[in-house]
Amino acid sequence: MLVKLLRSVALGLLVGGILIVTVPSLRQWNPLSSQRFSSMDEAPASYNSAVRRAAPAVVNVYNRSLNSSTHSQLEIKTLGSGVIMDERGYIITNKHVINDADQIIVALQDGRVFEALLVGSDSLTDLAVLKINATAGLPVIPINPAARSAHRRRGSGGLVTRTISANHHSGDYQRHRVVSA
Repeated sequence: MLVKLLRSVALGLLVGGILIVTVPSLRQWNPLSSQRFSSMDEAPASYNSAVRRAAPAVVNVYNRSLNSSTHSQLEIKTLGSGVIMDERGYIITNKHVINDADQIIVALQDGRVFEALLVGSDSLTDLAVLKINATAGLPVIPINPAARSAHRRRGSGGLVTRTISANHHSGDYQRHRVVSA
């Protein structure tokens, strides 16, 4: 069996070597070479600057519920993330994060902690709106009106999206078909 494996490896190396020698484009291929793009529309998207701008507005959302055995002590049932949408303290999070919560706690990146009120939620979209009472200085997610209007003009078929959040399971890349208004 070892002899068969060695023969297969040797044959693979031989075929690979022949291909590299006979096909010139394989010799010139360099995956680390920098690509040049004629416009920003052709350049790959970078999440770095978006993450740096959005990160201060990302909050941790704690769902606290009564202990099922003692029915008296609140304990953390789930942990998720949310985003501060405006300076009045409105936060968007996922509905599944706050389901059946007896108390909702929001922790900001700067260390401040608030109890939140549930304003409303929607099961179909898995979204919930919370409200915290902060006196001032809330880091609001930046929204670029120019980018929003350009997005509406071009349309948005098959965008690659990624949530910018502290939630562990929401960081996966997903492909969505988005219909613009």
